[in-house]
Amino acid sequence: MRALALLVAAAAAFPRAAALVVYYNVFSKNVATAVEIVYEQLTELRAAPIWNEVEEIRYSTIGKGKMRNHVARICREVNATCRRLGSHKTGHEERTLTPLHAFCTKNPEAHVAYLHDKGSFRNVFNRSVRGRQKRLRQALLRGLGSVGCVAAITQGDACDVCSTHFTALPHQRDAAPPRRRRDVDTSIRRRHAKGNMWLASCRYIAKLLPPPQFQKGMDTYWGRLGFAISGPPAMQGTPWVGTGRYAMEHWVHSHPLVRPCDVSEKPLETLEDMMMLSSGGFDSSVATAAPRIVAANPGAGEALDERIRGPIPKNKRNMTTIMGEWRALYGAVPPESSLLLRKYRQMYGVPAPGRRLLRSGRTTA
Repeated sequence: MRALALLVAAAAAFPRAAALVVYYNVFSKNVATAVEIVYEQLTELRAAPIWNEVEEIRYSTIGKGKMRNHVARICREVNATCRRLGSHKTGHEERTLTPLHAFCTKNPEAHVAYLHDKGSFRNVFNRSVRGRQKRLRQALLRGLGSVGCVAAITQGDACDVCSTHFTALPHQRDAAPPRRRRDVDTSIRRRHAKGNMWLASCRYIAKLLPPPQFQKGMDTYWGRLGFAISGPPAMQGTPWVGTGRYAMEHWVHSHPLVRPCDVSEKPLETLEDMMMLSSGGFDSSVATAAPRIVAANPGAGEALDERIRGPIPKNKRNMTTIMGEWRALYGAVPPESSLLLRKYRQMYGVPAPGRRLLRSGRTTA
């Protein structure tokens, strides 16, 4: 914890940014794989619309090998201004999100982008799997670096966090859907593809709990409800509620006042839908408030075919526990104007105060 505290202090002391700072989490299990991904991502970031706004890239390296030297070399090759936050043998995304939060607390008028070298956590030698991971990385980066996200966050005031696709399942976060429709409720640890790449306003980020405190709060709240934090250290946590290492995927959208937006205008129900976005297929020049509200299908865009009814299933949330999480962590719940609150009520069949639920999923006074 002392090392993390020093890292936060150093990050906050960096020059104040008037534009936009990119925070990059680099994990290496296989150095060659990580180097390949870093070169790919920084090259694509350099060519994205966001690049004209970027003042600096600040990166943390985690895992095997001297990745700090490789990242520094790649930064020079792509002509990017980079600054190392720290190098660690172990850790997760909190290594980079903690200094990001500290920076935003000191610089509320700034903006930050967050990305990580997705695909480097496991050594994958299957060419088809590696190809899918690459397309997913490209789709995620294309969103945060798009004209639509840059305009929404740096020029507008209608949303706080922008990404390729925002989802309310299994909890509010930037993510890709499951590989197949039938995987929504089965084998979620293996199947639910993670995203967690986004562009955000520091004014909003400063409202969030610091990442270590947030994870502790999530583990405490959901642990009391019977969601065990178990497994080996590298895999601890429950992905369906965002505990353990999965808390960092939930963190940026966790505040009750969050106003997400994304640039994928059509519902994404499978991982293939998401990967198709890597090469086009949507207008990335426009960011739209999320989540989408579709009366005929409460789960549209969330890889859910029908509204969840009955008691809370294992490893899932319900309206009561969702509201309880907001109260436990932030002492508040979303305002009635929140699209996210409206989406959850629709999905779980809970009418707003003073209204009743119709069979169609709509509410009426």
